[in-house]
Amino acid sequence: MPDEDMLNREMMVDKKLSIADIAEKINHEFADDITCIFNDDNAEKLILRLRIMNDDAPKGEQQEDTAEEDVFLKKIESNMLTQMALRGIPGIHKVFIKSGKVNKLDENEGFKPDVE
Repeated sequence: MPDEDMLNREMMVDKKLSIADIAEKINHEFADDITCIFNDDNAEKLILRLRIMNDDAPKGEQQEDTAEEDVFLKKIESNMLTQMALRGIPGIHKVFIKSGKVNKLDENEGFKPDVE
């Protein structure tokens, strides 16, 4: 998937998302495992970088595990693009606001029309 399709500026504006909101959600989901580095929303290209935080491994072993990290990042990318909810309530796709007139009982005046 090309980079320009991942962070589409027009789509983010339509959904009222900022790149900081996305980074905050990723940091919240993955806690101390991943760090997000991102540029400003007004930049020409929207860039979001993810860094795996692996403090347990010694310095020499970090170079050898790059293949494992690549596979791990691909799995995380797939998870973020398909399952992570950036906004709203998971499972609710569309909501309609309905207002109508109802009759409510007022003890002094009887039934009275009211807008709900």
